[in-house]
Amino acid sequence: MDAVILFEEVQASGGRGGQKFLRGLAGVFAVALLVNLLWQEGEVSGLTAFIFIAGAICLLGSILLAFRLITQVRTDGIYVRYAPLQPRFVRYAWTDIREVYLRRYNPLAEYGGWGLRMGPRGGGYIVPGEWGIQLVMHNGHKILITTNQAEAVTEVLRKIGRL
Repeated sequence: MDAVILFEEVQASGGRGGQKFLRGLAGVFAVALLVNLLWQEGEVSGLTAFIFIAGAICLLGSILLAFRLITQVRTDGIYVRYAPLQPRFVRYAWTDIREVYLRRYNPLAEYGGWGLRMGPRGGGYIVPGEWGIQLVMHNGHKILITTNQAEAVTEVLRKIGRL
């Protein structure tokens, strides 16, 4: 029997509009690069390098905007997926969790940035924000899962007696 989803949150690192804009801009730079190389008969100049770097930055930016953190509180545990890096959810079963609480965090000071992170306070699924669901496992390992819906997840965790 599948576990029932009691709470779900999808946090995106950027909007779809920004992603499409940067991909389109990268396409414009690719065409400009091709025209520049044809015009200069294959010679590489400072302008060619600038066009290439600007296009690469736009493409990288559009890729970074595609990242999403999906968090689900289910009847059998907390599930987390950092797409597209993780193709499947990672489950933290209630039987493996000793303690759950919400806390404020500092992504740079505690984890060195955003993404799938390891820091002095344990592992983390970190996206921009200031609140996180702190899991303390029975083996002592700690995992922080960021949330922008602290009140809603607190209510769900209280209802099921986990907070």
